[in-house]
Amino acid sequence: MRTKLAMVLVIPSVAFMVVAGVQTGALVGQATVLDEFADQVALGQQVTTLVHDLQSERDRTAGNLAALQAKKTSANEVTADIRQYYVSVDRSAADFREAADSLAGVTPLGRSP
Repeated sequence: MRTKLAMVLVIPSVAFMVVAGVQTGALVGQATVLDEFADQVALGQQVTTLVHDLQSERDRTAGNLAALQAKKTSANEVTADIRQYYVSVDRSAADFREAADSLAGVTPLGRSP
């Protein structure tokens, strides 16, 4: 009788532990994939900043070149004005590269390449 009672209690307990272990492993895997995806989404902020700075530099350069062609400004003034945009773009590009380097080799949704 003791052996039957022990088997009735032990077998379901062991089965439960095995199933719980498998499910825990699967959930940890999903959490890892979602964490990598969240890092990829966060990269969007650096992309947005870089694009904005590039567009600002382009617009300012075009305006200064038009003013230079119309002889309303000097080349030194144009260079001084545009230099701040160069610095901003360089900083944004460096931030983007740093963030992207941490994701090197990771494909969308954490799938291996």
